[in-house]
Amino acid sequence: DWSSDVCSSDLGKKLVIDPVLTFSTYLSSLASDANLVAADSSGNSYVAGYATLGFPVTSGAFAGCTNCSTNNVVTFISKLSADGTSLIYSTVLGGNSFAQPTGIAVDGNGNVLVSGWTGASDFPTKNGQPIAVQNNNYVGYLVSLSPDGSSLNYGTLLGSGPSASQSAATYATALAVDSSGDAYVTGDTGNGFFTTTGALNQGGGGNSGNEFNVYLAKFSPTGTLMYSAVLGASDPQNGGGGPIGATAIAVDAAGDAFVAGQAGTLWPITSNAYLNQIAGSMPYATPFVTKVAPDAKSLVYSTYLDYAYVVTGMAVLSNGNVFVAGNEVGASYPTTSNAYQQNSGGGDEI
Repeated sequence: DWSSDVCSSDLGKKLVIDPVLTFSTYLSSLASDANLVAADSSGNSYVAGYATLGFPVTSGAFAGCTNCSTNNVVTFISKLSADGTSLIYSTVLGGNSFAQPTGIAVDGNGNVLVSGWTGASDFPTKNGQPIAVQNNNYVGYLVSLSPDGSSLNYGTLLGSGPSASQSAATYATALAVDSSGDAYVTGDTGNGFFTTTGALNQGGGGNSGNEFNVYLAKFSPTGTLMYSAVLGASDPQNGGGGPIGATAIAVDAAGDAFVAGQAGTLWPITSNAYLNQIAGSMPYATPFVTKVAPDAKSLVYSTYLDYAYVVTGMAVLSNGNVFVAGNEVGASYPTTSNAYQQNSGGGDEI
């Protein structure tokens, strides 16, 4: 009896109720890494990652790997019931080369969207945006699967425009979906990435053989390109090690997109920035947060944060407040007076 247990407990001590494990399951021994998870309003789980060919594909699921071989790494997408007792669908996406997923989201209708990058020239597409011939380089991808996993709503590759030479690779690194089902994808690319008329196009910091520009593209629920922009160059200017480029994205109710990552001194910083320059005599790169207007024609704000190794996640509230998380902060990273922990201690920052 729960009430009698509580009444007989020591009221001077903290009451702890152990959490209940709702379900726990394996997917497949052929899944090398399950690195993405999302859930819909009914509590169904969507898991994505990369695997080797042979990962289970359910009957009736979209056939997204017709030309894969056992030498290829494929992207898998699996949907499990809310109680974890059944596999609603499972499929793999890929082609004649590597396919790595980096982002996942579920819209209000139960369509699951996955972003990533691939070297496969035969990666499955539908209603896709034309890009230049891959020329043995990686390109980004964005796909949308129907709620039952039986069909591809749309699938597009992301890279240089058809008239540009594909001299640099493109990666899709993060994905978000708004309440209308529009998809926002960001990542890293070289020069020549396709942009729409009037949208920001302020990259070009690096040479054409490097992936130093950050892009942002928006697609409708049917895969129509709504805008495509290049936000800036994330080049490191003084050597050094560590990641650069976009690593997180979020969207608010007004359609503003928030992109975060790591960038060097060429990154565009607005006059209302919290921090307008990278500290130190030999600046390499530091985290940034950039807010892009709903039409992608201007920046609402763009700022550096203080030094940290990498931004790992971001979320935005309905009022526009943004939360950013990352790791390996520097000793000078600012904390507020009421902070839970006043120094980094080698841990994370938020």
